Amino acid sequence: MDGNEACLAAAEQLARRALEGRSCGHDYFHADRVRRNALKLQSVEGGDARVIELAALLHDVADPKLVPDAKKAEEELERFLRGLAIDRDAVDHVLRILAGMSFGKELSGVVTEKTIEFQIVQDADRLEALGAIGIARCFAYGGSVNQPLFDPEIPERTVLNAQNYRSEKSSSLNHFAEKLFLLKDRMNTATAKRWAQERHAFTVEFRTRFLTEWNAGDFPV
Repeated sequence: MDGNEACLAAAEQLARRALEGRSCGHDYFHADRVRRNALKLQSVEGGDARVIELAALLHDVADPKLVPDAKKAEEELERFLRGLAIDRDAVDHVLRILAGMSFGKELSGVVTEKTIEFQIVQDADRLEALGAIGIARCFAYGGSVNQPLFDPEIPERTVLNAQNYRSEKSSSLNHFAEKLFLLKDRMNTATAKRWAQERHAFTVEFRTRFLTEWNAGDFPV
């Protein structure tokens, strides 16, 4: 095993320890799928595969919505990366991607240089929020925070910001219009924009079907 393989193996082990067993849609398998999505994008769009793979594997390890002490988790993650046998510039690049790629960070106005590596990891994660798996993850996360599948009395929010994104009451189905339907047009790379089309269409179709069944509109008369 060469040095690059050893670094990636160590990152994979950390991701497994931090994420394995989670039932909120942000488990190790999610990180691995984002890694595979990202490497497929990299094969078309280019970029530093090592930086992309490390960032993809570790992107949820210190996520504030998932850990009790985000600052501590971020510090531990940085120490881990600094301890790998890779150059400082590569570590700094990974850390910049992790610091600015999330939807919540975007709402907070965090400004990060969108290198091709940043764009690819962000696109790979956003592709995971669409389609069949994206829908399953949406409801899994909603359940983990005691959010209803749907409540007609809770209106969809037309404006999301850093203050109301996670603090206001919502439902899993509302999340479709509030976030998931926006992702298609927020992809960075031409390849991800193309790949997102089918998953977006499926997500829209699912919501329509959900509301039809909710209103008992699919039974024959």
